[in-house]
Amino acid sequence: MNYGQTFCDLRENKGYTLKEVSEGIVSVSFLSKFERGESEISIQHIHALLDRLRVTFEEFLYFHNNNQPSEFEAFFNQAHELYLKRDLKSLQKLYEEQMALWEKYKVKPYRCQAVLLKIYENIIRDKMIDDERDGLKELIDYLFNVEVWTLYELRLYSKTILVLDEKMIETLSKTAYKKSKQGLPKVRETVNNILLNTIVYLIGPVNQPKKLVNEQSIQYFFETVEGNCLETDLLLKTNIMQLKGMYEVKKGNRDDGLEMVNRAIEVFKDLQAPHLAKDAERYLSLMLKCR
Repeated sequence: MNYGQTFCDLRENKGYTLKEVSEGIVSVSFLSKFERGESEISIQHIHALLDRLRVTFEEFLYFHNNNQPSEFEAFFNQAHELYLKRDLKSLQKLYEEQMALWEKYKVKPYRCQAVLLKIYENIIRDKMIDDERDGLKELIDYLFNVEVWTLYELRLYSKTILVLDEKMIETLSKTAYKKSKQGLPKVRETVNNILLNTIVYLIGPVNQPKKLVNEQSIQYFFETVEGNCLETDLLLKTNIMQLKGMYEVKKGNRDDGLEMVNRAIEVFKDLQAPHLAKDAERYLSLMLKCR
């Protein structure tokens, strides 16, 4: 289905006539041709027409794709599913497909996607990741060289964050926040998840409770994610409370930390997020066992 047909469906479903939508933007005949797929349209005009319908461009694309994820989101979903299934054969096949696309078009994201698949394979095989041989350095260089991070770069980084060293994670997480445009809810949500995962990493693994932590960096990321939090982001606020409690436990302030974590767990339950509550309970239990 072409974009014009999608627009036509939205217009008719909203009960607008061609004249009502086109008034002051384009001619009726031009809009009719666009809807029939007989004419292209400028970005400026399509945004104006969609605004007339009170439909965002993101919603328009969502309807156009029949509520299916974009090509790159479908890739990330497929790769993650194969990783969870430990399906090395399918991961290898997908890797070869991405490398073939890279060799044919020399478009850097194809190479980065192949690197991600190689990382998944090495984790499953319990092999060390070689920055040069496995292409991790190329992926990092790509992220640093992109001036504006879209959802693609954010998803790519979030999938590789735990194989990077602490200093690189600090730097790239700050870059992700500074270079992304967070007007879109999905972008802001992904950035906030990156910030939370960075805090988890900096607090350190539960089996190293006495690991020295970089308090200045942890404080920076707490302040950043709190500043990026909307009043209605109840789950995000609760996640922050939980991690602050874990941080206090890590530092040896057991009673204060336990109070915060247990309060967060109860809020998760009240918000009907049982999986988050169980994850918080499991994380706390592991931390306490190692002290």
